Amino acid sequence: YMAGISHELRTPLNAIYGYAQILEGDAALPLRRREAARSIRRSSEHLAGLIENLLDISKIEAGRLEISRDRINLRAFLAQVTAIFEGQAKAKALDFRISTRGNIPTWVDCDEKRLRQILINLLSNALRYTEKGRVDMEIAYRNEVATITVTDTGIGIPPDQIHRIWKPFERLSRAGAGGSGLGLTITRLLVEILGGDISVESGLGKGSRFTLRLMLPSVRPSVISRMPEAHDARKVHATGYVGPRKAILAVDDDLDHLGLLETLLKPMGFLIQCQPSPVTALASLEDIAPDLFILDIDMPEMDGWSLAQRLRDDPKFRSTPIMMVSAHALEARSQVQREGLFDAFIIKP
Repeated sequence: YMAGISHELRTPLNAIYGYAQILEGDAALPLRRREAARSIRRSSEHLAGLIENLLDISKIEAGRLEISRDRINLRAFLAQVTAIFEGQAKAKALDFRISTRGNIPTWVDCDEKRLRQILINLLSNALRYTEKGRVDMEIAYRNEVATITVTDTGIGIPPDQIHRIWKPFERLSRAGAGGSGLGLTITRLLVEILGGDISVESGLGKGSRFTLRLMLPSVRPSVISRMPEAHDARKVHATGYVGPRKAILAVDDDLDHLGLLETLLKPMGFLIQCQPSPVTALASLEDIAPDLFILDIDMPEMDGWSLAQRLRDDPKFRSTPIMMVSAHALEARSQVQREGLFDAFIIKP
């Protein structure tokens, strides 16, 4: 049920979010128009986060949340998290620091996505309710257990109200800077699923201190077949590319999404052709040879998976990259079973 609602919300949200990004980056627009686009984009991000959180809660309640075991370069991971929040803290004139204590291993074994989600929720919450002073996160490590504390000098929580912060949609301060009211709910559920525990100490006007204890088994570098490099967490905005022009065939029954792709990709130099159905897309291949296919999944007549199979069965397109796009977040589960049909999978928005 929640997956169906998620799809229906993500589909129009993708167009809103995408066009807001384009307008926000258009230097030819007056500043006030770009500021309006920025507000639309931020609201879209908030709604996308709310949808994602609700979907996670529904999967947890149904016992269907999948947990992976990833080998994480912990130091590089913490550097990425730091980069995410440094700018936000600076904008509020807050001191912000992430530090380590003890012998922190370079490599650990954990679900990277869920660990990032937990830390981002805790730090976002701390920054949201701290108007002055500082926000600190410290990581200590002993006997394969990481103890992570997030401390702030914010508004604090009355002791008799602390139990409420773990409940969905609970906000203890109407003066706070928004938020969905689901971040701490999701955080506690994820911590419990990962076998850890989380607690909080706080007092009204005295700030808060969240303490998370989580098993993060260290991993010897010799067992890692490929050691990924640390990624620069700064955003990079593509404006074009060098070399011969590349042709793209985009197939989606939603004309707004096709328009969005064309608006985004054509200025970069791509030759993009848009088709509203798999049938017309297959017919167009008699005259063109795309360098990339972008396929929606949920379409009438023939779904995107079936179209991808038709393309793979054609010797001309057996090795042409295929990017699958879907507003069905749970479609990602089908990736393993359909390995070989596609080269990338993107969830709207």
